[in-house]
Amino acid sequence: MGHHAGDEVLQKLGERIQAEVGEDGILARISGDEFAMVLPFTDATKLNGMLDDVCDRLAAPYKMWGSTIQCRATMGVKILPQSNSDVDVVLKHADMALYSAKGQQKGTWSIFDQSLEDRAQSQRQLETDLNQAIERNELRLFFQPLVDAKSKEIVGCETLLRWQHPSKGLLSPDAFIEFAEDTGNITRIGDWVLRQALSEARALPDDMRIAINISPLQLHSESLVPTIVNALGANGIARHRLELEITESVMMTDTEYTMDKLRQLKDIGVRIALDDFGTGFSSLSYLRQFPFDKLKIDKSFTEDLETSEDSRAITKATLQLAKALGMRVTGEGVETQSQADFLTDNGCDELQGFMISRPKPLANLGHLIDLQPMDAIDEPVEPARLKRAKRKPAADRDLRIVKKA
Repeated sequence: MGHHAGDEVLQKLGERIQAEVGEDGILARISGDEFAMVLPFTDATKLNGMLDDVCDRLAAPYKMWGSTIQCRATMGVKILPQSNSDVDVVLKHADMALYSAKGQQKGTWSIFDQSLEDRAQSQRQLETDLNQAIERNELRLFFQPLVDAKSKEIVGCETLLRWQHPSKGLLSPDAFIEFAEDTGNITRIGDWVLRQALSEARALPDDMRIAINISPLQLHSESLVPTIVNALGANGIARHRLELEITESVMMTDTEYTMDKLRQLKDIGVRIALDDFGTGFSSLSYLRQFPFDKLKIDKSFTEDLETSEDSRAITKATLQLAKALGMRVTGEGVETQSQADFLTDNGCDELQGFMISRPKPLANLGHLIDLQPMDAIDEPVEPARLKRAKRKPAADRDLRIVKKA
């Protein structure tokens, strides 16, 4: 409705907040759509109810220009001590509480407590440590095997990142990837993962695929394609063995640029898989625009196959759709034989999950895969000089999915 309408909404919102503050409080507009108020309040037992009432009154619709405007307010609250307080500290604490409230849901409130500052300090330290993780050689790669659903032969491995933090121990990506994305370090870390994964993949049989996750920021990096080409060549890995996994969130930002970059990757001969299929909003339109080589059924569907008719129906439909479009399908998160049977019976090509193997360092998967000793291939060599490592027959492998079949 234009800037003038936005200004008018802010004015009306300011009038409502002024009414809440009254004559005994203080109100300030501290930025475009952020206000601060100081309220005298003595009855702590009624504080929660008062904050609920304020949020409700500020969220009431506005009648303006013949339309109804909805504008909710989220609040961060700092309870002031009796003694004087440093203004900057007070505002910082209220701001921490505000972002805590936004993390829950908009239109609500949160009161500052010391745990918020402790968590913020811990996150800042984690970000600092992450900046040095590569130089300190603290990043690790784990590998999780994928098996052919029918033959039970291992056909590849997905590469998964871990961080061996000096004081916090082994951390999964959930503990640090968000920081890496916020600080821009995700591209540098992603390039390291590509180079290291393809280096370690020299120990795999030369007909096994290597799957690597690519983040949205990494896909937009100009260094991605050169890094992939150089790492493949340096390690003598055939291009068709590399499978890049992207999530639907990648497709939701700058779609035209993303499609162009994916076509560049297809043109150099690598495979592209759409990960976590079915958890986003526009999967079908993406499938129509780009010829993915594979879909990966998200583990949230797999884990409910035994209890949810909806999950079974969605999984069946996904498998039928993929077959119609000529794509392979991997079922993630397989933990039980009944899940494996359902996926296999309905045409799933590959299975991945704890039933087959937990993610482990590649050297710890020797009981499942015939690995070439890394000390024999310390230096990258040409493909012709690599010994072909034959895979063990399925019956000889310590594979629960085989034993139960």
